[in-house]
Parts: sequence; structure tokens; C-alpha cells
Amino acid sequence: MATGWHMVLGSLPLVALSAVQEGSGLAERLTQLTGASLCTNLCINFQVESRHANLWSSSATRRADRAPKSGVHVAAQLENGRC
Repeated sequence: MATGWHMVLGSLPLVALSAVQEGSGLAERLTQLTGASLCTNLCINFQVESRHANLWSSSATRRADRAPKSGVHVAAQLENGRC
């Protein structure tokens, strides 16, 4: 849930910047939105977010597997002949 909230809060400055740049044209464009276009945008957003979360978690898992061992851990493995 934290991931979703940071995306919502992080997008607020972009929404404000867009509103400032669009000016009065924004109100016209918002009235042209239909339920189908909003649903399409939400579906695309969920798909992109799920792919992003999947890539992030798999990348984090790979980094954790390759993380360097501490000096004490490596020394213990050397003593036991496992390194």
C-alpha cells in the first residue's frame, strides 16, 4: 500500500504543473472524458504499476543474492574451506 500512496502524492506536483500550463483549456478537455476513457486509463495505469513492481522486486532479489559478504563471514568460510 505504501507504494501506491507515494505514487499518488508524488504525482500531485505534476498535476499542479499541468493545470498551470493548460490554463482554461484543461476544463474543456476534462469535460470530454468519458467513463470508458477513464476506465482505460486506470487499467493501463494498474498494468504498468504491476510490471514496475515486478521488475523492482526481481531486481532487488538479484541484488540481495549478489550482496558482498562481510569480512568476518568470508574469513569464517575460508577457515572452514567453503570459499
